[in-house]
Amino acid sequence: MLTEFGLERMMRFGHIRIYSGVQPVSANAEASGDLLAIVSTDGVMPQPGSTAGGLLMQMGEYGDRLVKRGNWVLKGVSTGYAGWWRFVEAGYMTQGYDANRPKIDGTVGESLQIGNLQITPQTHEVIDDFLLYFPPSEV
Repeated sequence: MLTEFGLERMMRFGHIRIYSGVQPVSANAEASGDLLAIVSTDGVMPQPGSTAGGLLMQMGEYGDRLVKRGNWVLKGVSTGYAGWWRFVEAGYMTQGYDANRPKIDGTVGESLQIGNLQITPQTHEVIDDFLLYFPPSEV
């Protein structure tokens, strides 16, 4: 699931969108709240049809987690308090929201750590940690 043929592959070159408010019940639901920021490699804003700025992940030290690879940077696009995030796959920029496209949701502070929840268009922050953990399944 976590290998270069699983989740890492599905999300390769995607980006993270940070929203205000409460996370939707399902990642298949449309985003709620205001779009406050985008996390991309080196702060390069995603563009339709381009992988520039796309995020990469790699297996963590113990093989049960994916961690960020490269220089992830949060860039503010509007003002508000961060509540939750959605990691969207690379095709999001050309096709927009689609319940059937790969995406992962999480609460800010869980998996994605940011220094200040108050975001403005001037916010520019390097992301030190991002971790997706998958505990071993019990048989």
